[in-house]
Amino acid sequence: MNTILWVVVLIVLGTILAAVEVLVIPGFGVAGLLALATLIGAAALAYLQLGPLAGALAMGAGAVLSGLLFWLLPRTRLARQMVLDEQHRGDASGGAFAQLDGRSGLTLTPLRPAGTAEIDGKPVDVVADGQYVEAGTRVRVVRVEGARVVVIPATAEQLQRTDSQGENP
Repeated sequence: MNTILWVVVLIVLGTILAAVEVLVIPGFGVAGLLALATLIGAAALAYLQLGPLAGALAMGAGAVLSGLLFWLLPRTRLARQMVLDEQHRGDASGGAFAQLDGRSGLTLTPLRPAGTAEIDGKPVDVVADGQYVEAGTRVRVVRVEGARVVVIPATAEQLQRTDSQGENP
């Protein structure tokens, strides 16, 4: 095979390996290292066989193709499916749990420290505030941190106060 053809094949192979590193197995590193070695090999082959200008052109071609790849990939449909857009970032609950603050309910599972409680007739994933809570225990929401609903066992006095204020049906 002709030296120029080998250089072109190595540059294309290096670019394909870089794409594999980014799309298929990101962070693993083997494909990325092989891509780098292949692009350097193409430049070295061109430099040794065809001269310094050809080596510089091969290195430039590898850099331009890789740069183009990294510019184009985020704009593909596959890459857009892999990355969250702005409207999906931030509070995972969307503030839906804020209304539960101060409410009471009944644990459906043991809280060790996480489990499920029924609050306002709906099952909610909750976390006990530093203690084990048996299933079937009345609990009160003490704080809501995004999607994290923190509860403590409720005393009879707290439950009466909450129910008499009309906060909890």
